[in-house]
Amino acid sequence: MAKKVSFCSRKKKNLFENRPKWYRSEAVVLLKNRIRKGEDSDLFYTHDVLDNSVWADILFLSNKNRFVIYNATIITHRMWIEDYCQQRAFDALYERVSQQDMEQEILQFTSFEQEYDANGRKLPFKRMIFPPEKHYPELGGLTRFEFVDQQVAKMLASEEPFMVPIGSRFLKGYAYGTGMDIVVESDELTASVIDAFIQQFRDNGEVPEQNLTPIVYGSNRIENWQHSNAIKGDLLDNFS
Repeated sequence: MAKKVSFCSRKKKNLFENRPKWYRSEAVVLLKNRIRKGEDSDLFYTHDVLDNSVWADILFLSNKNRFVIYNATIITHRMWIEDYCQQRAFDALYERVSQQDMEQEILQFTSFEQEYDANGRKLPFKRMIFPPEKHYPELGGLTRFEFVDQQVAKMLASEEPFMVPIGSRFLKGYAYGTGMDIVVESDELTASVIDAFIQQFRDNGEVPEQNLTPIVYGSNRIENWQHSNAIKGDLLDNFS
């Protein structure tokens, strides 16, 4: 009877790298079959739809070690810049508004109102009541999110380049494969962009490398970007 492969546990003893070779080998075979049947590439599998995307979760195999799977999140340089600016904007928010004031505002969102149908019968759910957002004098009369949006817009409009860590780094503690963070210099993610990264990574001996690259965000951002669109089904569901 075939042994069942399960990658759902997060316990340290069940880290993928600590699993027996038969287990990792079986996982590699399953992923090879999934890549072969996939629609996007012969090099990787993703459950995300690569259509005007700025990030995706991908799985690909090692060329050096037949027991290694890379479990990566890959994003464009534009998404990295947006995340960076948003983090800086929230840091500026926390410097101006006390945590206690923000917690008091957030607690107001716990109000609920019973819903009724046209005949006056009670429905089995309640409607959340959203009070008006608080305008903070410390933020020039703006709400929290108005302030963050304003700060992000200012930073993105700057002509000064951002130092973006183009490349990849390994992450520890994954129950399935070797974790990776990847940033590529591209306006959007396509199968060819991801293929090019994987090929370069393999050509470099599968050694992660990050290079700080000066990049201006620019004004020609793509509209209607899609983030993760997990509609193909999750690969891990087939192993649990």
